Amino acid sequence: TTPVFRYWKIQIHPSENTPLVTELALQDGGPLLVSRRREGGFVACLLSAPQTGTATGDGQAWNAMAAWPSFVPLIQQTAQMALSHSATNRNLTVGQTLAGTVRATDSVLQVQVIRPNGDEASVQSAEVDSVGRSPWSFSQTMHSGVYQVKAEGQPLQMFAVNIDPLQSDLISLPTAQLPSSEEKVDDGLVAVASEGVVEPTQALTRAVLIALASLLVAESLLAWHLGRRL
Repeated sequence: TTPVFRYWKIQIHPSENTPLVTELALQDGGPLLVSRRREGGFVACLLSAPQTGTATGDGQAWNAMAAWPSFVPLIQQTAQMALSHSATNRNLTVGQTLAGTVRATDSVLQVQVIRPNGDEASVQSAEVDSVGRSPWSFSQTMHSGVYQVKAEGQPLQMFAVNIDPLQSDLISLPTAQLPSSEEKVDDGLVAVASEGVVEPTQALTRAVLIALASLLVAESLLAWHLGRRL
């Protein structure tokens, strides 16, 4: 429902290596918010400059986005989308390949990878592309932890490598799937323990029964004696 009067009309070419993705379109199908992966990050572009609906210098407004209730959620979701995409290649599981690019200063560039245990490995980056970036990759991620990637005169890159959570999925297993126990219990010990627990109970029960029987016999004798006197 946000009114959009003008916008930059672009045509997306799917043949590119990193094509634009239409995240938000207008009613006529024209792209309004597009995104693209850029090196190790993410770029989102809004094709109509947010305005309040007032006319610009040429007498025509582009839109009324800034005055519409949907503007704040639009910006929030765009920021969240960019952050989630940017962190995707920085969080991996053990065994996955680290990959990135560095700014190339020579035709061949060495990249140093510091493993979580402190060991270092040297990686040779590939040829420089048309924009002066050189891609690299590192597949020896056998340990979980933080991997640091550095190149001379360039910012430090950090990757978090963790164990696949499916390997630690705590679920209940049926008893039939559990391995049988090979431990054998000494029957003699069990019998002694059982006797020690049951014997006091049996003795108490026997004493109560004897007392009740004695009362019954005494009552019968007393009744017979009184009956004869009367």
